[in-house]
Amino acid sequence: ATPPHVTAVGATQGPESGEPEIACSSSTGGGITTGGGFSGVFSRPSWQDSQVANYLKNGPDLPPTSMFHSSGRGYPDVAAMGHNYPIVVGGSTYAGSGTSASTPVVAGMVTLINAKRIMAGKSTLGFLNPALYQLDSSAFHDITSGKNNCAAGAQGSATCCQYGFT
Repeated sequence: ATPPHVTAVGATQGPESGEPEIACSSSTGGGITTGGGFSGVFSRPSWQDSQVANYLKNGPDLPPTSMFHSSGRGYPDVAAMGHNYPIVVGGSTYAGSGTSASTPVVAGMVTLINAKRIMAGKSTLGFLNPALYQLDSSAFHDITSGKNNCAAGAQGSATCCQYGFT
């Protein structure tokens, strides 16, 4: 999800159980851990410069800069609830977690916005990323708690690294 022409979606958890919203992680009961960080392949696009510079200056508990490409494209671009979504497979209901839950939510929201715009005689939103980064910060709720440093696994048995991103 690091190419700059893709709108990368992260996953959060917490409000579904009455808790504060944090990055979805297997270490905090999430079924899987959200992705996020910096690309080692794609340079940071100019439309991310201001927000990423602020994150690098003020971000909570960042790994040492020698451990990531701080000049790379930052991701995700947005996040949505991604924990304990009911998923029906073959008539059975399961609880799903991760970006496989949050990404369709964001896609559905964009689809609804585009439909309203078309009905109003306007064009669709088109390429979202530059516009997302131009919005006033009050349009979003920054997720400043939780980490993406653990692999999938049951709480207490997931493999975790020392470093991650919030």
